[in-house]
Amino acid sequence: MNGHLSAQLIERYRRRALPPAELLDADDHLAACEMCRQRIGDEPREQAAARSLGADLAATGMTHLDYGSLAAYVEGELDEIDREIADSHLKLCAQCDAEMNELRAFATRMAAYPVKEYAPIAPRRRGEMAPGLWEGVRSFWRSPAFAFPVQLAGLGLVIALLLWAASLRARNSQLQTALDQQRQENEKLKQDYQAANASVAELQNQLARLKSSGPSSSSIVVALNDGAGQVTLDKEGNVAGAPRPFQQLVKQTLTAQRIETPRKLAELIGKSSVLMGPADEGHPFALLGPVGTVVMSDRPTLRWRALDRANSYVVRIYDADFNEVAAGPQLSENSWTVTRALERGRIYSWQVTARVGDKEIVSPVKPAPDARFMVLDQAKANEMAKAKSESADSHLTLGALYAQAGLLDDAERELQALLSANPQSALAQKLLSGIRAKRR
Repeated sequence: MNGHLSAQLIERYRRRALPPAELLDADDHLAACEMCRQRIGDEPREQAAARSLGADLAATGMTHLDYGSLAAYVEGELDEIDREIADSHLKLCAQCDAEMNELRAFATRMAAYPVKEYAPIAPRRRGEMAPGLWEGVRSFWRSPAFAFPVQLAGLGLVIALLLWAASLRARNSQLQTALDQQRQENEKLKQDYQAANASVAELQNQLARLKSSGPSSSSIVVALNDGAGQVTLDKEGNVAGAPRPFQQLVKQTLTAQRIETPRKLAELIGKSSVLMGPADEGHPFALLGPVGTVVMSDRPTLRWRALDRANSYVVRIYDADFNEVAAGPQLSENSWTVTRALERGRIYSWQVTARVGDKEIVSPVKPAPDARFMVLDQAKANEMAKAKSESADSHLTLGALYAQAGLLDDAERELQALLSANPQSALAQKLLSGIRAKRR
């Protein structure tokens, strides 16, 4: 482990929430890093320091401070570095601390007695300890009253270290066992995943074979060329060749051989065929469209038959209350695209005024019905745009979708394309005729 333990790792160490492998790495790092031991907290720091000291002592072969170091410490003869090492050892080693305190007490008692000199004292060599203090320490250290407790404490420390080492080995063994079990479970999950993938691949192959085989020609009851492919319906009611999201709609259309349209068309259609037919009372010239239908665009293009000798035309659009909402300029051609967006979801009617010389001729007028259309609401327009992108070039699917939305002009265009691809199909002719009949 490089660097120091992160704050998050220390917190998880305190809560014993580390995985086995990370716990072993953290223990090894704490045994060698004093800074991280201090950060780990009071009780964890002492335990980590004890482990570190035990590791250092085991590495150097020195278990406790020797007699000379203790005596030099009491006499204040250690240099700064040695004294710092001794201080650190005494903080962690109760036995050496107790021995140092007893040695200091002994030195205090010895200092209370006057030193009697019976003969000249030979000069000491440099670094040599005073004979009186050193001899007193040695005799006191070797006395039975002191040696036995020290030996007993040393034995207790050795036993504690042995027990700690045994518990650490047992813990390592448990962690290794847990790690091995986790690896075995991971390996089993990997094998299960591979087996599942193989099963999925086999199912996909079977599905591809079934699709490639297709229904037998003897079971097909309807077959229509549609766009770049062919749509079929078999005896069991299974549809093939239609876009997947609209297979149910195609099935209903082929089975019923008609397409349902919304009821709101009745309000738009009325007797609108009069408007689209030959000139007659109330309609001096025919309005071609949009009439009696829903339109996709909010700027539709309005078309009408040209009036003989007409100089210009003006188109006006009205809302349901017959308020004028849009008007075109004077036109020479017989079509006009609305320049201002009409409100969606609303029903509108429109008229064309033709100028022949100084005379104005309006179509339609009473008793002919109004030329009405409706602009598809925004939600339905979004839905139809999405359906168009998903249905690709299927004229049958688009024709059914447009018819259900009331877009009769669009539905007629798609079904006419379907009939052109199937000129001998009575079903294609019937579907187109059914839409055209809605305007009568």
